[in-house]
Amino acid sequence: MDVPQKRVGRIVTVGAGVLALALAGCGGDDGGDAFPSRPIEVVVPFAAGGGTDQIARALAKEAESTCGVSVTIANEEGASGTVGLNRVLGSQPDGYTIAVGTSSQFLATHQGVSDITPDSMTPLLQFNFDSSVLSVAADSELQTIEDFLAADTGSLTVATSGTGSSWELAFRGMAEVAGIEPPTNVPYDGAAPAIVAVLGGEADATSVSGVEALTQIESGELKPLASMSEERLAILPDTPTLKESGVDWESGVWRGLVGPTDMTEEVSQTLIDCFSEATESESFQEFMDTQGFEIQVKAGEEFATFLQEDFDSSAELVSGLG
Repeated sequence: MDVPQKRVGRIVTVGAGVLALALAGCGGDDGGDAFPSRPIEVVVPFAAGGGTDQIARALAKEAESTCGVSVTIANEEGASGTVGLNRVLGSQPDGYTIAVGTSSQFLATHQGVSDITPDSMTPLLQFNFDSSVLSVAADSELQTIEDFLAADTGSLTVATSGTGSSWELAFRGMAEVAGIEPPTNVPYDGAAPAIVAVLGGEADATSVSGVEALTQIESGELKPLASMSEERLAILPDTPTLKESGVDWESGVWRGLVGPTDMTEEVSQTLIDCFSEATESESFQEFMDTQGFEIQVKAGEEFATFLQEDFDSSAELVSGLG
């Protein structure tokens, strides 16, 4: 689910050379043919006000300076984000219409409601990754991730924001890597009711993003057992990662910029460079920290490799849902 959130840490993994392009290509020239020379539209395929929309607007604001033109946001929601994305992927590959891609669009493909794949797009720049956090009620008998993994996990229930959601796949992937029986998914219409279910004793644990559970964690109602992140989250510095417990598994929701196929290298590199520079701005980083979102930057080929790996791994997990 896309919901407004607060505070999170920062992970930045920009590859060498991503910011090598200076101002060339980020402004016009005397011939009027340099890219960009007119406004860039970023399609957010979800409703205004949600997490994806908030981040995209903050990034677009900074990109107006780094790209040298107006950067506008257009919300086109529907079908797990595939309506707006498909419109962009079918547009002219001139760089003036790009979209925010997310994990949910690949899941829609695996669930048979879309045909979007990594080959359908030009991967430009990942700018965010919100890691899943496994949490229980504060008075649960399962007080550590080791307690959870050692329990009769097949008899446990985990509340998530829906069947086949990124958050269900997160704990199923954890179970597969850990070699344990997967708990039963209990789907709810969003992270908020999933958390309420755990607090009310309707489920043993919940798998949602750390930022979605943060309010209840800070109030002492929820106890986070482990984050499925590469490193400990800045908002949950005392919560171990799964890797610290010997489970080599990371999972969450990514967000990034993508465009149609057949974009020229010059256009795509210009977009990568000026939006990468925007992620480096003090204002954007402050926004992400304050609102609770993780910054994770992967550009060009690195982002393309990540998308293919994510697409393949999520396909395997979805196929195991039965």
